[in-house]
Amino acid sequence: GLATLSILFHEIPHELGDFAILIKQGYSKRQAIYLQFTTAVAALIGTSVGLVAAEMAGDNLIFVTAGGFVYLAAVNILPDILDERRSLQFRLLQAAFFAIGIGFMYAVSLLEEMDEHSGHGHSHGHNHHQQEHD
Repeated sequence: GLATLSILFHEIPHELGDFAILIKQGYSKRQAIYLQFTTAVAALIGTSVGLVAAEMAGDNLIFVTAGGFVYLAAVNILPDILDERRSLQFRLLQAAFFAIGIGFMYAVSLLEEMDEHSGHGHSHGHNHHQQEHD
């Protein structure tokens, strides 16, 4: 649903940006594509490991994952916000967009929760794809 679209709209420019950076660093198009493919395979392996870990750790893994993402965002953004050589406008925009990102994540979690409680989620145990006949 909404989470899938959010990921898609994030990943397309992200991958294109990574490709452009590799080309700018002197890699050939073939090398850049190979490196992008390698990172995609690594992501699939990491996803598989994460799914196994989620089965073993249950709901507690989400807190570690969320904390990791907030940490990475803060490590990348806070130095710019704290850099006094940057303009106040730039620093305020960095902080504002960080807050907007957190707001979007919260909104998506609310929408997912509303979807689960409305009976349209996939966790309610009904099988709509198969009908039993007497």
